[in-house]
Amino acid sequence: MPNKEGLYTAIFILLSIITSFANQPIVDSIQNYSSKEIIKKATLLVQKMELETAQQLLEESIENTSQKTNEHDWAVMNYLLADCYYFNHNHEKAKLIYHNIEKSFENLNDTLYLLRTRGSLGVLYCYENDNVKTLDYNIKIIATINQIKNPTPDIIEQKKNALSNMINLYNNTNEFEKSLQIAPEALALAAQLNDSINLGSIHNSIGVAYKRMKQLDKALSEYNKARDIYLKLNDQFRYSFILNNMGGLYVEIHQPDSALHSYTLALQGFEKEEFDEGIAHAKLGMASIYNQLGHTHQARELYKSTIEITQRNHFNELLLQAFTELSNLEYQNNNYKEAFEIQKEYDSLNDSLFNIEKEIEYKKLKTQYEVSLMENELSNLKNESFLYESRIKVKIKQIQAASTIIIFLVILVYIVYIFYKQKYKANITLLKKNNQIAQQNIQLKKMNDDIECINDQLQRSRHQLILSNNSKSRFFSVLAHDLKNPFHNIMGYSNLLSSQFNNLNNNEIKDYAHSIYNSSVALNSLLENLLEWSRTQTNNIKFNPTFVDINQTVNNVLALLLPNASEKNITIEKNIAEGLQITADQAMLETIFRNLINNGIKFTPKGGKIDISACISPLQFEATISDNGVGINKKEISKIFRIDSKLKTAGTNNEKGTGLGLVICSEFIKYHSGEIWVKSKQGNGSSFHFTIPNNIPKTKEMS
Repeated sequence: MPNKEGLYTAIFILLSIITSFANQPIVDSIQNYSSKEIIKKATLLVQKMELETAQQLLEESIENTSQKTNEHDWAVMNYLLADCYYFNHNHEKAKLIYHNIEKSFENLNDTLYLLRTRGSLGVLYCYENDNVKTLDYNIKIIATINQIKNPTPDIIEQKKNALSNMINLYNNTNEFEKSLQIAPEALALAAQLNDSINLGSIHNSIGVAYKRMKQLDKALSEYNKARDIYLKLNDQFRYSFILNNMGGLYVEIHQPDSALHSYTLALQGFEKEEFDEGIAHAKLGMASIYNQLGHTHQARELYKSTIEITQRNHFNELLLQAFTELSNLEYQNNNYKEAFEIQKEYDSLNDSLFNIEKEIEYKKLKTQYEVSLMENELSNLKNESFLYESRIKVKIKQIQAASTIIIFLVILVYIVYIFYKQKYKANITLLKKNNQIAQQNIQLKKMNDDIECINDQLQRSRHQLILSNNSKSRFFSVLAHDLKNPFHNIMGYSNLLSSQFNNLNNNEIKDYAHSIYNSSVALNSLLENLLEWSRTQTNNIKFNPTFVDINQTVNNVLALLLPNASEKNITIEKNIAEGLQITADQAMLETIFRNLINNGIKFTPKGGKIDISACISPLQFEATISDNGVGINKKEISKIFRIDSKLKTAGTNNEKGTGLGLVICSEFIKYHSGEIWVKSKQGNGSSFHFTIPNNIPKTKEMS
């Protein structure tokens, strides 16, 4: 099997850089925005990986920003632009910009951006396999941070990243003892920052070091720690990577059954994530084990599947190994023709890769040859310059001889000057008039542009108003129908009780009364949700963010909903750190949790399970409510948060709903400048996620 652990660790580091932020629209012109606002917008775009929009915004802003008047904002914009090039794999441009701004941040005493810049340079040199420069930049980062008495969490995070990078660097250079020496501090910092993802990544790196040192028991222990972390986080992607590493380890300790089990679970996870490279690695590992166990048919099918995936994605290293192992399998089973054909494909691919390497080497030699020609040309130019200077000296002597003639010509020139002076004054006056007219034309053009911009804004507002009115019209049409049904039930059953009371037995009277009660409850729930929604639309709710304890808020909601869950024997698990606080509107947050948890109870069958989790990063709070219920049809997901497409579905116990709960959640979360989304597959449950940024306004009227 190929060495995969280093690749997976690199992927962990890259994934840990990217976090989700609320998307903000970018206007067509930046003239009305300050550099701070532009930096904020560009940062959000880069974090959302909308790189083309971010690059266009930053390039225009940098062109219009003077480095001398605002060096810090200019440097930050360049840092974000370098990030765009970095994520677009244009590493040369990114490296050039990072080098240019490193000195600026150092002069400005901006330690955080200086550390981030050096960290980015360290990663770029790591891609170039320049271990010396990679190590040098990470050591600089740690030395700088060690001089700070009370580092902030952002600074501590940079030290943690540098230590993690150094662990992987030492692993790649086979200096495993150095890697293990700095690992405890990296683990402590990740734990201090509650950074579970990087904590798992560091355990994985330690496992890689122990595995290559042939201390396989310790390696397995570290892999298990990483696996448990990602299992608890429900991080299928990283969990599958760890299982794949464990599969390779089990092969080395001669436990084929355990190895096959790990590879199988990893394959399932990679297939859910649609990660072809992981799928190819897992299938190749399973094929090797089946081949060793003598299960020729299963091994052959997995090899063929691996070859198909690697050919489609150009995973050439894996493809060569699959060709080799499948050819050996066919040869051992006396299928010489098939083995020969597979070997031919292997040779063809190997020769092709060799030719590519030769072409790259040829281009390098050609470049060196062209540089040599340029140097010769430069030498020739220097010789020509020497001859030219000699000719200039001769010309100077000729000019000195002609200077006497020029003196006599000066008098004539003076006379001509007097003659044309008056004409020059007239031309100057005419030029001023033309400039005034040009300035007036510019002002008129600007006014026309402003008018066109205002007209465009009016058109957009008119279009949005039409859409809003149409949406609300459709909503009230559906609402009228929803109001009629419970009223009809109440009126019908109450009429039967009134007119046929003496002819009804006790069971019939009880059934009719129960139906009237259920219709009244449904009608009351619908009216309460309708009232709460209407208050958000008419500015009657005050937005009052305060410090909110998440555990207490969820406990308040669960106190109301646990009877409903107990009735269906549903287990509710809460995974929220003690003391987790955010700034939010207490009442709105409780409404959001209440609707989402109640929604989970409604659509989860008896004996099911609901998970509630929450975490916070320096920029935002994120909560997740997951269930293993009936799930949502893919076509219906886009409708559940829309007021004009109110979706009503009976629960697993035939519970009735108003259809407004998720719409209200969306309204409240948008007002917090957050986002709400759902991941679901019919039959496999649903997972509702919402985020709230840490910097929401302190006071604001509902609008």
